[in-house]
Amino acid sequence: MSGWFKSTYNKMRRFRIPNDQPSIESNTFGTNSIDQAGDALRNVYILVVGRFGCGKTDLINMCGAGHFPRHGVNYRLLNTTGFDAPDRTEIDVHTKIAKLLLHHSSHNEHISGIIYCHPSNEMHLGGSTQRSIRVLIELFLGRQEIHRLTILVLPPTITDTKPQEVAGSISYHSTLFNEAVAGGAIIVAGGWSRRYTAKHLRRYCSMTPFCPPICQPTANNSGTVQQLVEKVLGYYGAKTIGFYIRSLQQSTQDKEALEARIAGYQTEAEQRYNHQSNNIKTLGEDEYERLRRSERDYASLRSQVQLQISYEQGAIVQDLRKINDMIERLGDSISEHLVDTYEERALNKGTVGATVSDARDLPGLRTWLRQYTTQMRLLPDQEKHPEKYLSLDNFINFFARCRLCHILNDSMFKPFHPFVEPTENVRLAEYYEKIEKQERQYTAGKWRSITFQMLCTSSQRTMEEQTEAIAQELMGDLSHLGEHLFGLKGIPLEECYYNDLRQIIKQAWEWTSRLKTEVILLGDFYPITCPPGRFDSASAMEFEASSHKISPKLALCTLGFGLVSRQAKGGGELPSETIVLKTSVLTDSYYTPA
Repeated sequence: MSGWFKSTYNKMRRFRIPNDQPSIESNTFGTNSIDQAGDALRNVYILVVGRFGCGKTDLINMCGAGHFPRHGVNYRLLNTTGFDAPDRTEIDVHTKIAKLLLHHSSHNEHISGIIYCHPSNEMHLGGSTQRSIRVLIELFLGRQEIHRLTILVLPPTITDTKPQEVAGSISYHSTLFNEAVAGGAIIVAGGWSRRYTAKHLRRYCSMTPFCPPICQPTANNSGTVQQLVEKVLGYYGAKTIGFYIRSLQQSTQDKEALEARIAGYQTEAEQRYNHQSNNIKTLGEDEYERLRRSERDYASLRSQVQLQISYEQGAIVQDLRKINDMIERLGDSISEHLVDTYEERALNKGTVGATVSDARDLPGLRTWLRQYTTQMRLLPDQEKHPEKYLSLDNFINFFARCRLCHILNDSMFKPFHPFVEPTENVRLAEYYEKIEKQERQYTAGKWRSITFQMLCTSSQRTMEEQTEAIAQELMGDLSHLGEHLFGLKGIPLEECYYNDLRQIIKQAWEWTSRLKTEVILLGDFYPITCPPGRFDSASAMEFEASSHKISPKLALCTLGFGLVSRQAKGGGELPSETIVLKTSVLTDSYYTPA
């Protein structure tokens, strides 16, 4: 009877008021037709993302292709390609999502939030998923809007109750998605019903739409959509690499043409000088002036060549920061893997976070770390601060980053050339120091560039051998560390960590080889580390500076490279040095509570 009354009422309204809009039919998510009659629904756009095969498409289809009204709101769920779709690369997937957001933004259809569908049978994040979460935060949400993210844990079947356990575990331990949760994201258990979905969509009713960072052109957000995605992912795709190769080829052609012009000017000047010397023994003032002018023109053109092929200081610093970021990400991922895999089983701490004081062999750990006292001091003084121990994950993170910085510095950056024998490196370095005292920067830099390129073609050691040596040294240190912390020998690491480490070493080699071959007039650039001792704010900075902490007094270890520029003056003077980038360090203030 009630249904008949409502239907009759709607027909009467349409008959009496012909200009009114027809009433909207109710469905599972809608209110009755009397309440909604004549009222336009407000669209709420929500981006739905997740791994390939996580079930997000089935969920959207179950809810009516992503369009269902409720309380005057029409939720429009925007489906996307799975993060690890087999027929697409990471860059392609995220670029396609970014273009989808740009398309809706151009029609003033801004999203109100993002739902990330997480399978309940996946307890840990792989490298691909971590990179995808980073793209979500940096490009599709923004750090100020992380509270708009819902992490929806989906079961593999309708009867599976595991999502509640997984959601509770993630929220309680804060080991997965910790950055997102800290920023305000919520983690909830989902289900395969429209009722479950509606419950988790309600919170977006009160959220005003926002413009994602990818849709906001800024100075830090310049470039194509694909370039922005590549920047956040930390690597380039084939299309971008091809573009840079073509640009490099064009620059090489321009350089060769300019050098040919220089050679022509020089030959012309020499011929003019020889011709005049044969005719008269003493040149007049006018002829001297013409010769000097030709020499100045030659020097100017030579400088233009240098400027054109120069590796600019801004790019040098940016590439070193990229290496530092890669080292930080590797330290984070290794630390998280070791703690999640071995902490509870080896130390039996339950839900209470373990510290270094819980190590299975703390005396042995102290003894083993003494060999690195010139690089780090990560254990507190037993007499002054017996209770101030780092958490286990921070300790492993800081150790891995510090050791990798020093290994790269000793094996890749300090030597004149990393692929020649140590005795030959010492001889070349001493000879170059003498040249820097006697000659100005152009001559010294030119000698360094030519010599380095010659050594590249004649060195006995290969890049692959050097990479393997560095990787084995770091992984050997981590194996010893795991033995003292967890009492386990031969802790294996997955291949993805080796691949990340090899990528860092490759990046470091490309960076230092460019410095030593392309940079001439700008000076000589050297990465620097900070030994444990008094904190010097002129050359070092805290890796996590906070206004609430006391001023640091001691530097404990290096966590990221600094950079020094050296300019040769000649005439017996030592080169002048300038700090271009401060070294990132851990300080004693980290142990002091805010």
